[in-house]
Amino acid sequence: LNMTKFYFKKRKRANFINSNFSNKIPKENFILFPLHDEPERTTLITAPFFTDQLSIIKKIAKSIPIDYTLVVKEHPALEMRGWREISYYKEIKKLPNVILLHPKIKSQDVIKKSKIVITISGTAGLEAALFGKPTLVFLDENYITLPSVYYLKTFDELQ
Repeated sequence: LNMTKFYFKKRKRANFINSNFSNKIPKENFILFPLHDEPERTTLITAPFFTDQLSIIKKIAKSIPIDYTLVVKEHPALEMRGWREISYYKEIKKLPNVILLHPKIKSQDVIKKSKIVITISGTAGLEAALFGKPTLVFLDENYITLPSVYYLKTFDELQ
């Protein structure tokens, strides 16, 4: 019974993603915020003050220049967990300068075209740094010594 419920819930969420997320990488100036898998060690143990990704998205959206868009890309591994609640995605969609990008789009392609990558921590930040993209991280990662990486200790540093 639980597996049947999970199947239908996952299918409903996947249908929402397929019909409401963009399948095109924006051409204009944009900042990428890749969502983390949840639950995840990185956010729960090493960055406990940054576990509310929805709150982070709202703060970033309020602090970016008016001619920029915030692109939020869902983590493709969440498919195995049945995706997030639809209400979570709807909350992001309400934000005026934010686009939800389909998880099937390759992260590397999005990173290459972005102007800045903001992430709590993780692989996307490292990949962005390796591409020479300005990268803002909220965790003292091993790669913060790279010249394009900026370690933010608080949200106030986004201003």
